[in-house]
Amino acid sequence: MAALPAGLPAVAVNREPLWGRRATHRFMMPLATIFLGVGVSACGSDAEPTTGFTPAAPVVHKVLYEAEGEDTTEASYTLRSDNGGTVQGDVDLPLKNKAGGTGLTMSGFKSGAFVYLSIQNGKGYGSVTCRITIDGKVVSENTSHGGYKIATCTGTVP
Repeated sequence: MAALPAGLPAVAVNREPLWGRRATHRFMMPLATIFLGVGVSACGSDAEPTTGFTPAAPVVHKVLYEAEGEDTTEASYTLRSDNGGTVQGDVDLPLKNKAGGTGLTMSGFKSGAFVYLSIQNGKGYGSVTCRITIDGKVVSENTSHGGYKIATCTGTVP
């Protein structure tokens, strides 16, 4: 073994000539390509890959928006819909759906969605209350007292 400069560790030196190592690679690469090509063609080109994984359908949640008043029946509202838009309008309290039931239910909210309901008293007296229920669990409820005051409820769908 040849003498090493001071401070360098002694390591094993490969005495094989470079052309020998390169020659091995020259023969191995084409062989690997042939074997891989045979394996792929044996599978058939029209075979569909199977992973055993079926993506789950997105979970959607049911959100119930409710608003009611004490000593007032007039209000303006703003809410976040299940498609991410904003809905505004005037309403008689308590807030009712088209079928006459209490509250407005939307069933297309995905996990992580922001929900929002704001109710403004339409009279110079009384109080208004907003409530947001997600999948049967109340996540936000607030009341404001006084004329033209606003109650705001917010939350995030789990």
